[in-house]
Amino acid sequence: MVKRRISFRRVLSSFHRIVTYQFFLALVAIALILSSCYNEPEFIGKNLLPISDLKSVKLDTSFEVSAYTVKTDSIPTGLYSTAVLGCYNSNIFGKTKADFLSQLLIVFTTDTILKKISPRPEPDSLILYMPLSRTWGTKNKTINVKVYELSDTLNYSIYYNGLASVDGKYYPTLINVPTTYSGEDTLKIRFTNEFAHKLINADTSLLVSNAKFLKFMNGLYITSDDYNGNDGVLYFFKSGMLLKLFYDSHEGGVKHDTIFTYGTGSGRYNHFIHEFIPTARPDLQIQHFNDTTFQDSVFYISGLGGARGLIKLDGVSEWAKKMPIAINRAELRIDVQEHPDFPKDSIISPLLYYYNRDNDTSSLKSYRATSAYDIISLYDYSITQVQTAKYSKPKKYYSIDITLHLQNLLKGKIKKDYFYLEPNDFKVNCKEGIFRTGNNSNRIKLIITYSKL
Repeated sequence: MVKRRISFRRVLSSFHRIVTYQFFLALVAIALILSSCYNEPEFIGKNLLPISDLKSVKLDTSFEVSAYTVKTDSIPTGLYSTAVLGCYNSNIFGKTKADFLSQLLIVFTTDTILKKISPRPEPDSLILYMPLSRTWGTKNKTINVKVYELSDTLNYSIYYNGLASVDGKYYPTLINVPTTYSGEDTLKIRFTNEFAHKLINADTSLLVSNAKFLKFMNGLYITSDDYNGNDGVLYFFKSGMLLKLFYDSHEGGVKHDTIFTYGTGSGRYNHFIHEFIPTARPDLQIQHFNDTTFQDSVFYISGLGGARGLIKLDGVSEWAKKMPIAINRAELRIDVQEHPDFPKDSIISPLLYYYNRDNDTSSLKSYRATSAYDIISLYDYSITQVQTAKYSKPKKYYSIDITLHLQNLLKGKIKKDYFYLEPNDFKVNCKEGIFRTGNNSNRIKLIITYSKL
């Protein structure tokens, strides 16, 4: 018998075939594992459910949702470190004018130099220093700054409505000398001699505590001239604003340059005026503004108490017929509508989603809680779990988890079938955006995974 000689090359070739075959089987196994874990794009949360429940889980994207642009009726403003000043004109959103009211507090009530001087010296100057934080609009644009003395007290324990009129809250006489500002690091406002004399001649009994001083000096209203051009600017100022009273003192026959300092950081209230339709460009202005009877193809959102989105869950009544069901997840997807007036990929990030503003002022009974200016405007955290919407930049849509909201609607725990969208921290945020509604070819989608009980 002739024995065939098995070459090393043939053994190696067989080994390669075996390894290749095993590698192929491994790839198949991995692919099967991955496919079992893969979620279809619309099937959110499937892999979070027990395997025994998967057969009963259903997916639905037919839930009808509509969206509208509505006017913000009130915003709580007070004790914010950022003060806003200026006038900005948008082709789409119209005019936004910002100013603020502020208390004056003595920084060092233990300062005895001024108290001991009698008669009081002539003031050299009185200057308010406001450090700039950021700018919205045309950088370095000049504004004319005006300051008035408040005629009514401010209470730092009250949340004033930043959209309410300030008419009647200040005396009509200007107390600053003409001041222009063009975006320098610090805005310096020089006051009139008459106002400086009022402060330097305050009775000594008023300088020992701020509680007494505030009965003498209510505070300041700081604003700027109106502007009707097609641009404009809003300047945002940091905390740490100081009003410095410069005067000369004498000690031992020696003259000293002396400063008495006031702060503005305790009670500060931003105030905003919005003019949407009259000042926007006619071909770009918001259509069907504040009208929830007609759904446009887009809706609009802007900050500083401007426009907000009202999202209405129209399909609630139909879904109530499916009860009892368990909502595993309800994800709302809202697409961004790009616009040539906005920079590319310009989005409001993050968005704030909430269901209700609680106007209960019971905790403010001792602070004129019935006044038209007083709103506490807290959020109903127990129902909405107020949260920010997540933005997917590659796909250009926002994702909002409204599971709890929908569950409570279907169970009858809440009656309002809508909620609002605004820029996060809309009280000091001027961002703007346009979004698609349920009447758009790429409509709002509510993706629901649910189980029958």
